[in-house]
Amino acid sequence: MEILNFAKKYYSDKKFNHACRVASYATSDYLLPQNIKYSLWKVALLHDIIEDTACTEEDLKKSNLLDELEYQAVVLLTHHKEDCSYEEYIIKLVESINPYVLPVKRADMKDHLMLADILTDKQKNKYYSTVKYIL
Repeated sequence: MEILNFAKKYYSDKKFNHACRVASYATSDYLLPQNIKYSLWKVALLHDIIEDTACTEEDLKKSNLLDELEYQAVVLLTHHKEDCSYEEYIIKLVESINPYVLPVKRADMKDHLMLADILTDKQKNKYYSTVKYIL
């Protein structure tokens, strides 16, 4: 699949594995319609591509791998740390009307919290203090 090659091009192995787990969690509800599942899977797979790699919004847009709603979800899921705190970022996601944002962010937080034993105290505080917004 072209989208997997695109993700592998930018992500480290560790980040790629994280993105794959998030995609799996986001699409695990068997009641989701297939077209929604595939869109969620794509957004989840690329949810960190702009924030954590050299991929830019323009690179992602030019790839033509996502429709406009999916692309906007990935952009919304990108935390620009210089612009707002993590809590403000989470609140922005909660207030978003994009249907892919919250399921993907929940899956992302689930994956991070599954690794609670190896998170730093700073990371634990970040996730534990904001999980209330997305549940």
